[in-house]
Amino acid sequence: MKLRYFFAAIAACSVLAVGCQESFEPLADLEEIQVSSAFVAIPTDGGTQTITVNAQDAWSFYTTDNAKDDYAIPSWLTITPMTGVAGETTVSFSADATVNTREANLKILIGDKTQYITVKQTDGTSGVTMSTCAEVLAGPDGKTYQVEGVCVQIAESATYGNWYIDDGTGKVYIYGTKYDGQTKQGALIKYGIDVGDVITIEGPKTTYNGTVELVDVTVLNIKKSLVKVETASISAAKEGGEYEAKVIAKGDNLDVKADQDWIHISNIRTEKDTTIVTFYIHENVDEARTGSVTFSSSADGATSTGSLTVEQATGINGYKVPFEELFAANIGSFTTNDIVPVAGKTIWSQGTYNGSGYMKATSGSKVDCESDLVSPNIDLTGTTTATLTFEHAHKFAGNVYEELTLWASTDGGASWQQLLIPVYGTNNDWNFVPVTVSLNKFVGNIVNLAWKYKSNANAYATWEVAKVKVTADNAALSCVADINNAIASTSDSEFKATLKDAVVTYVNGGNAFIEDATGGIQLYLKNHGLTAGQVINGEISGKAKVYAGYTEMTGIDLSKATVTSGEVPAGVELTLAKLLAGYNRYINCKVVLKDVDITTGIAKDARDGVVKQGDAEVALRAQVNGVTMAAGKGTLVCWPTTYNGKKQLGAWADEHFTN
Repeated sequence: MKLRYFFAAIAACSVLAVGCQESFEPLADLEEIQVSSAFVAIPTDGGTQTITVNAQDAWSFYTTDNAKDDYAIPSWLTITPMTGVAGETTVSFSADATVNTREANLKILIGDKTQYITVKQTDGTSGVTMSTCAEVLAGPDGKTYQVEGVCVQIAESATYGNWYIDDGTGKVYIYGTKYDGQTKQGALIKYGIDVGDVITIEGPKTTYNGTVELVDVTVLNIKKSLVKVETASISAAKEGGEYEAKVIAKGDNLDVKADQDWIHISNIRTEKDTTIVTFYIHENVDEARTGSVTFSSSADGATSTGSLTVEQATGINGYKVPFEELFAANIGSFTTNDIVPVAGKTIWSQGTYNGSGYMKATSGSKVDCESDLVSPNIDLTGTTTATLTFEHAHKFAGNVYEELTLWASTDGGASWQQLLIPVYGTNNDWNFVPVTVSLNKFVGNIVNLAWKYKSNANAYATWEVAKVKVTADNAALSCVADINNAIASTSDSEFKATLKDAVVTYVNGGNAFIEDATGGIQLYLKNHGLTAGQVINGEISGKAKVYAGYTEMTGIDLSKATVTSGEVPAGVELTLAKLLAGYNRYINCKVVLKDVDITTGIAKDARDGVVKQGDAEVALRAQVNGVTMAAGKGTLVCWPTTYNGKKQLGAWADEHFTN
């Protein structure tokens, strides 16, 4: 195999040759028997369609006397011929007219090998004609589409077969992939589907929480990629340096090209069947930046490409820690951002009291308002731990978890994630209360912090923020909110925290939910020994990680804590609108929603539903097998959660919904 690499910074390219590797088989078809199409479409008006079978030996269609056999030939379908010999044979499939869509999954046997064929008779609305991803994205829900494109990303669930297809016109999420006509069979593993493969699929479209999906698709054809990029992305520090990526190329060559002049391909070597590409990333002195590297390989006239993304941290200098802003005379290094302004009103203003400075936010009336008090760049690139402390006071808020919140950004404000404020005031006085928040999840980055003020037609608060300080200290974790704020890794990280009156609100097998006055957290651990109603006080330790966008404990040691039995809490009662407005505060907390409508129920074989109340709507998800909730109006007990950024209420037992 030949290797070529291109330097984007210069016009010329250099060629580096290494030893040859074996060629890829360009198609996923069986060597012993190949078919011109694995999918046959017959219109509902009836008719005949043909395919070509090219075999190396005698073959025959699988037949059985059992009509319930998944691969039995149905009575409405006629196949001619049913058997064949080595060489090329034209096979016809005929059916009479029908008013309903019908489908047959067939097998062709050759020795101990099996080739699969799907025959479908349809009225033409099921997407028999090939569509682009753009047409799928713009098309109606409920319609079935055929799409050919590249597998560009495989989602978490290999068992369910969740991935993304991209044909150059757009990217569509695939939720569920069938194998042998069945779902949840590990189709991606059994088919051997990798990122870069060109795949033809068919399935119905739906839209879930704004995401377009093709659901439980049938795989019609796979063209294996000649390139497999095992390193999906590179995250480079602002200083740059050398980074490596692993690529498996089974064509006759490998071309490597960077699209940015700050990415320099410095070396390529092979280790067995893997190619190691070394990149030199130049130092960044500007905003965070993104580039890509493309890999191409060819064999037998076919070319496959793969790519990886290079993301480099911002090189803009920030304030070193310790950083402090007392607002003694003015806003200092902070700025304000009126997202929903109030005409003629300055939302944030500087004030002093007893010689101390603070920033004060108020809309002045019951109107919709949103405004941020934003810190300057704070440089945490040289720290391994970091802590934020500040003081705040407030009065007249309707819901502090919705109206007075704290956020952080590591991309200059392009995106934000919420940090739970563990301590609020009484909302009835001007006494400042101290707050400590772990910033450990942001170390290694330039971070901005934002205190977000909101008011609405029902309430307007006055919020005062003072004595902001960021240090390299490792803050002691003293509540559930601290644990949620501190954990950043998607792999297990050890933690230690001291809890006060933390209650186990629910237990289902290895799942247990623990919450205190600051928030909730889920424990996922076999044989944890906890029971609902237990109260935890004192020091705990364990392991936790970020899973599907929120913190989940995977281990817990209660040997230094006091655990006592108590009453199972009823849960916090909210309207659906209030829950959604302050959603992050209630993740993994026991929530009671009265007078809500389950407009789409949960069945044993369909775990997704929908909950509505007035104009508010959110997904409902059965978190364990077998939960059923019929559509109707009543009281729902749930544990809010997220999955890949989407809000969904966790349903754990039938009795948690009562009419």
